[in-house]
This record gives sequence, C-alpha cells and structure tokens, in this order.
Amino acid sequence: MTAEGKAASFWTTLPGVLTAVAGLLTAVTGLVVGLAQAGLIGGHDGPGSGEDSSVAPLSPHTSDVATPVSTDGEGDPIAGKWRGRVASPNGDATDFISVLIESPCRLNQPCGTITVKSVPCTGRITLIGVDAGVYEFYVDQFTPDSGTDCSPGGGELFQARNDGRLEYKADYDPHLTGILHAVG
Repeated sequence: MTAEGKAASFWTTLPGVLTAVAGLLTAVTGLVVGLAQAGLIGGHDGPGSGEDSSVAPLSPHTSDVATPVSTDGEGDPIAGKWRGRVASPNGDATDFISVLIESPCRLNQPCGTITVKSVPCTGRITLIGVDAGVYEFYVDQFTPDSGTDCSPGGGELFQARNDGRLEYKADYDPHLTGILHAVG
C-alpha cells in the first residue's frame, strides 16, 4: 500500500490533537493543584492553602498546648531585642522584662526567649497567633536557673507602636502592661 492509501492515525487528526492537548492540560493542572496543596508551591496564608485563614480573637486563657488562635500573619515585623519595665496601673506589681524575637518568626515555631527578672523566669517563646497587629506568644522550656513559679502558657501579647517601641500586655493579668525599647 502506498502512503496515499494509508488511513490517518487518530492522533494526527483534529479530534486527536484536541484530545491530546486536553489530556496534557488536565495532567499539568492536577500536578499544580497537588503541589499547591502539599505546600510546595504558592502562598501559604491564602484561601485553599490548607490553613484556616480566618482571624479569631486572642483568647484570655490559652491551654498548656500551643495552638494557634490565628493564622493572620507572622512575627517578623516585631523581630529584635527588646527591654522594659512592666507594671500594673496601681503600681503594686512592677517588673523588668527582656524579649528576643528572632527572624524568621513563624506561627507555631519557637522564635526567641523572654526573661522576667524578679521571678526569675527565662523561657522559650513560640508565636501562636496574630490578631490586628497583636502578636501572642506561648512560653515554655524554662532555663534551669528559672524559679519554681514559672509555668508554661500563652498570653504574652506584643504590639508595635508608631514610635518604634513595643507595647506589652499579659492577657492572664490584664492590668500588667509596659512599653519595651529596642536594644542595639
């Protein structure tokens, strides 16, 4: 049989080419979706990333297990070394604290330490939530020289101020507040 007499292969006809293109597009789309869901490509804080992107209010009492109360952001905007005095409004409780927030500071990852001088307590901090610019940290893994009054838990709240300082509040003692200064 001559070349003129051969029947054309399905894959060389218009329906065959369209079928091949559709199959290829389906395969590439499936691959991209699979990689995105696995977190290997694309953003990690938008809809469809496998994380809850809703913002929940910071709870007044966090359990002993560090669970995120928000996935609204990360702690890099307040990274640095900070120190300052914290006090209750009536002055009956004053203390000196220092905080080191290392970059990168990611949700549910340890990213620094906090030291409360008078107790004394020095513990690891883990970012567990961000809500409207307020960063909540969970404290645990205290150093051996920390006092027996140190206990793990959340509720260490920090917020950047327009003047370059860091505002501190403790949600377990709403009257305990302070302003921390950046340390060179």
